Amino acid sequence: MSRSNRRGFVVTGGGTAGHVVPALAVADALVARGVDAEAITYVGSRRGMEVDVVAATPYRLVALPGRGIRRSLSPRALLQNAGAVLGLAVAVLQALWIVLRTRPAAVVSVGGYAAAPASLAAVLTRRPLVLVNVDAVAGAVNRLTARFAAASAVAMGGTELNREVVTGAPLRPGFSGVHRDATSRAEARRSLGLGDGQHAGAVVAFVGGSLGAGSLNALAQELATTWHPAVEVTLYQVAGRRFAEELSAAAASGATDAKLRWMVVPFEEHMRELYLAADVVVSRAGAMTVAELAATGTPSLLAPLPGAPNDHQRRNAERLVAEGAARIIDPDLPGAAIELAATLDEVLADPAALAETSRRARSLAPDDAAGAVADLVLRHAR
Repeated sequence: MSRSNRRGFVVTGGGTAGHVVPALAVADALVARGVDAEAITYVGSRRGMEVDVVAATPYRLVALPGRGIRRSLSPRALLQNAGAVLGLAVAVLQALWIVLRTRPAAVVSVGGYAAAPASLAAVLTRRPLVLVNVDAVAGAVNRLTARFAAASAVAMGGTELNREVVTGAPLRPGFSGVHRDATSRAEARRSLGLGDGQHAGAVVAFVGGSLGAGSLNALAQELATTWHPAVEVTLYQVAGRRFAEELSAAAASGATDAKLRWMVVPFEEHMRELYLAADVVVSRAGAMTVAELAATGTPSLLAPLPGAPNDHQRRNAERLVAEGAARIIDPDLPGAAIELAATLDEVLADPAALAETSRRARSLAPDDAAGAVADLVLRHAR
């Protein structure tokens, strides 16, 4: 084992799945390359989902105070931002103590406000800092620290981060080397209760994230009650827990057309299986969603979140669109459900075109992005 592998590493970032998932994927890849899991410290935020998620892993969690900066000039926002700055100052001091005490071989930052304290501590103590950026547009913390980074592992080129290395987005276990063949799709459909696993008609999945997306849910509901598909279709709606009860009651009455089966679930733990089962996925365009769609070769209709910082979701979606792997839709436009129904009728009627779209999506996903990032980290560790 190399000297780097005998020493510790800090992985930092969090708040949302878009940061926690790639952070843990990189940590797991480091362990697969000989790093002791007990030597990896995950530095996150007390407010982030990492508090619960990392607890189930072998990594040591340090949760620091802090919160994101609100993009508003309202008196309440200004007061909250003042508290956020104070919390950041306290967190940086704590992160400095952690880095000085452990002297990690490298600090890996996946961005987000939770990554700021440990990233700044790495800069101040001159420890190697490797950035991981999964969005098409670099986040504020990564932009702030990029000039000091030893390397920037990015999901796609053009982020303008220093020392950019295109590795792809590190994904959760099970998404590397996925084969979208008839057998895997049949098994996925069977596991989700979609027919006998061999034929469930077409499957259109709506995915709005763990909390759900109001506009996507409304679009799915309108589609289910107005669409008259030319083929048998299962509309599988991941509604989010806050919307699930109301939508499940609506779905219990059934869709308008006999050829359309409408299923509503509050949350889907088996996203790999859902992507494989679906002929088309309608979803937001978060970085991890886009990366997982590519990894599973899933054709998609993407609805970027309006108002996302730096319009990064649209930039994420445009990468798939440019390669013919997706289309962009706007669920808030008048007549969106009618237009979506026409689009779905078009794409579902052409299996050969769907297969080509799937191939193009899969071509955008490296087989082991997490491993590529881990190798980059180990090259710069000291």
